[in-house]
Amino acid sequence: SNPTLVTVLVGDIRDYTVLVQEAPSGQLQESVGRVFARLERQVVRLGGTLKEFQGDALFAFWEQGADDNPAQEACAAALELHRLAGELGGDPEVWALPDHPLRLDWALATGPVVISGHGSDGALGLSMVGESVVLAFRIEKFADDTTGAIVACPQTREMARKRFKFKDLGSRTAKGFERPQRLYALTGRKRIAL
Repeated sequence: SNPTLVTVLVGDIRDYTVLVQEAPSGQLQESVGRVFARLERQVVRLGGTLKEFQGDALFAFWEQGADDNPAQEACAAALELHRLAGELGGDPEVWALPDHPLRLDWALATGPVVISGHGSDGALGLSMVGESVVLAFRIEKFADDTTGAIVACPQTREMARKRFKFKDLGSRTAKGFERPQRLYALTGRKRIAL
């Protein structure tokens, strides 16, 4: 099947291994489940496809349609999902671990992937192969308090820079990639003069 241009968004709960060791496991699983259920609904509402949850990570993507820009859509979604995660983390009905603040780190990577489906499982039955999938999971590890919560690859920034603001994070070499590439933090929307 032909490659499709997609922007992959990965969201990962920061310090999850610490949470697993310190938080009551039932409460942790239920809290994570509630957070991810809300985030999933929002992904779909914002035009994305939720591919899967991997433990403490959410994996979604936006596909290029006839005239849209998947990077712009995914950037808009990342900002919105990050805001929502902050709200959910402050809601004891959702995140029942007051001693352990909920923090999510995010990464966006754009590139061609080959998507193949299996049966009627929807997105969960999809297999997706492409460098941008691997890259998103790898560069998410660079997100921290100094970079900002949402890290983006050069292609994402290039496609979305007319509408969104990015901070240059310099060159980083992601695990498993031979050469460094410039990474960017997505910091917000640009005000567009009409």
